[in-house]
Amino acid sequence: MRSYAFLALAAAAAALAPPDADARPVTYPGGNMAMVEHRDETTMVETMRTLTLRLAIGWHDEWDHEGDWQFHGPMIAGLAKRWNMPDAQANIFWMASAGVACDDVASTGGDAKPAAYAGVEADWENRRFYTQYQAKGFWAADIDTGFTQRARVGVAPYIAEAGALHTWAILQIDHDAEDDHPLSVTPVIRLFKGGALAEAGVSFDGDAFASLMFYF
Repeated sequence: MRSYAFLALAAAAAALAPPDADARPVTYPGGNMAMVEHRDETTMVETMRTLTLRLAIGWHDEWDHEGDWQFHGPMIAGLAKRWNMPDAQANIFWMASAGVACDDVASTGGDAKPAAYAGVEADWENRRFYTQYQAKGFWAADIDTGFTQRARVGVAPYIAEAGALHTWAILQIDHDAEDDHPLSVTPVIRLFKGGALAEAGVSFDGDAFASLMFYF
């Protein structure tokens, strides 16, 4: 798929990224982000370009194997509020997308319907601790409708200098009322250096989680 090819190009460009980029939808004017995430039965791919300090645009692809559907469409994300503190930072972001959903996870030849999603994300972190909350509502006519939430708490086992390898131990809680396991708890390890960020974990129910992000 073209989105995955873009991720390969992003990996090659990671060395040109600003140091110690973090996982946020809006970065810096002119910055780009490529991301792929897999959790349980869902795979998501996003590419974003930040236009201003408060606005980014991009493209969102999602495949839900459990619900047997896929979604594709342009997206927009914005920084609603930022707090810069002496030793910490907090943010509130919003994001939305409108496109087409198909009732076949393997092919766009299925029944196509208009679809959209909207969400919010809030985070707070310093060099030692990290917290995050996400909520997203999805609607696709006659295909699927749902609301998902994610909460995270993380701690850095050591304080890394700029440009070094950063490590976080994160406890992630996902809630999806329509999932086989509506409440999922996943220990996650996050590693990032420069513009490359990787996460991996396995939930207490045995579901795998993995995420790769590149900022450049």
